[in-house]
Amino acid sequence: MEIFNKDVSVLGELTLVPLDATGKVLTLDATNIVRYRNISDLANDGADKTYIHDQGVASDTWTISHGLNKFPSVVAIDSVNRVCIGSVEYTDNNNIIITFNAVFSGKAYLN
Repeated sequence: MEIFNKDVSVLGELTLVPLDATGKVLTLDATNIVRYRNISDLANDGADKTYIHDQGVASDTWTISHGLNKFPSVVAIDSVNRVCIGSVEYTDNNNIIITFNAVFSGKAYLN
C-alpha cells in the first residue's frame, strides 16, 4: 500500500508511514491516533520492560538494581531452575531486596 507516495509498513497495531530522511515517521494506531515521532521511539512502544538479575554468588539476600522505574513482578529461580519463594522489598522504583530462608545462587526475572 502507498500513501503520499511512501511505502507503508505495519508493526503490530501501528501503521508506519516514512516521511523523509529525518528519521521521523507518521504512526496511526488501532484507535486512529496519529503521531509524528522518531522511529527509534517505537522500539519500546507497548513493550513491557524486563530485567534479568544473575546472582552468581550464593546468598540469602539478593540486592537488585534493575532500572525499570516501576515496581516489577519478580520470579527467582535457583541454579537448577526451581522457583524459589522469598520476601521482596521494593526500596524504590529501581531497586529491590529479596530475602530467602536459604543461601543459593540463581537468577531473578523482573518485569
